[in-house]
Amino acid sequence: MRGKQITKYNAGMGNVFEAYRAYPEVEWRYLIQPSGYMPNGPKLLIFNNETTWYMQEMGREDGKNALT
Repeated sequence: MRGKQITKYNAGMGNVFEAYRAYPEVEWRYLIQPSGYMPNGPKLLIFNNETTWYMQEMGREDGKNALT
């Protein structure tokens, strides 16, 4: 299970490294990752309060925690 966690983390960080390379002029200071589960796939295309509200709340809380 630990190997699976490491593989999943490295795959996610690949997206971050691609962004670093795509925007070399940007001064990157912070990387804030969601503290909880974020859906993927077709669920991301359903835009209503039921499917997005908890993600918005999590983002607000994560942002507030990052500032403190």
